[in-house]
Amino acid sequence: MDGRSGLAMACDDEGRIVSVVHDGIGLLAGAVGTLFPALFNERSIPAALDFLLGIRERGAALDQPLGLRPERGGQTLPFSGMRAGGLLAVTASLAGAEAESFFGNISALNNELINSQRELSRSNASLRQLSAEKASLVERLEKTVAEKDLILHEAHHRIKNNMASIGSFLTLKRDLSGNPEVGTILTECIAQLSGMGILYQKLYRSAETASVSVAEYLPAILEEALGLFDKQDEVALRFDLPETALPGKSLSTLGIIFNELLTNSIKYAFAETPDPRIEVDGERRNGVLVLRYRDNGKGLPESFSLDSATGFGTTVIAGMAYQLGGSVSARNDGGACFEIELPDRTD
Repeated sequence: MDGRSGLAMACDDEGRIVSVVHDGIGLLAGAVGTLFPALFNERSIPAALDFLLGIRERGAALDQPLGLRPERGGQTLPFSGMRAGGLLAVTASLAGAEAESFFGNISALNNELINSQRELSRSNASLRQLSAEKASLVERLEKTVAEKDLILHEAHHRIKNNMASIGSFLTLKRDLSGNPEVGTILTECIAQLSGMGILYQKLYRSAETASVSVAEYLPAILEEALGLFDKQDEVALRFDLPETALPGKSLSTLGIIFNELLTNSIKYAFAETPDPRIEVDGERRNGVLVLRYRDNGKGLPESFSLDSATGFGTTVIAGMAYQLGGSVSARNDGGACFEIELPDRTD
């Protein structure tokens, strides 16, 4: 009987046929799912069971004569088999070189499977190593971030304490000067320093964005600055500002402008005003951030012009607005009114 009339099948570890590889005799129709011993007559069933046991325990069984059931032809054929991975490879009537070739192919496939499993094990080991290295790197990064936060926190406290010390020193100098003009100058310096301190504190608390809302910053610094003057209880502050966030550098410059405007109002505007009031409002309009400062004092002189003004305060205001890439205008509107226009970079 040549190879074309042989049988080849694969069984699972329980002996159930899972695949018919070759059926040259035409006797394995419907055999998939059947237990291997069920192919044989009653006399051959014990030998079939021993045949499977030999494959499981020793890895192979050769030339075991087994008689097929009458409905499957009744022939007695020599069966051989070997373990191939998780399956049992079984053949019949393949003799000599054909059987050797068949089992050689099965062995080669089994070796490839073993090599693939080894390669998979090496890959898994590499992945575990990479995962460990990643965990170590993350741990080092977390430690570095923690150290950075600690250093930043310490630096923040030192800067805040230094600014407070300078402010206290200037306040002491002002109180001891005995000279109203010197006292006013020192008060202006304290107000500017206080504005920078407030900005620094707010930027530190919003470190993730590095920006602060105009509606949060300007009221804080102007209320703080007003508290430095003797008329703090007489002057009312009112605010209506947009929730527009600006970077720290821009806000610092705005703080200088509005501190200067408030100082000028306190110094010159309210001598004859029974109910002094300062209003700060703003809006976003067509890509421009418009901020207005007005008081209800005596107003600006009729001849006043920012272009020709030579006073230090007005020079500072115009220069700072230009530094922000904007412009400033002044007019009388129930008192002095200054309008500052800046590019709205939040659009």
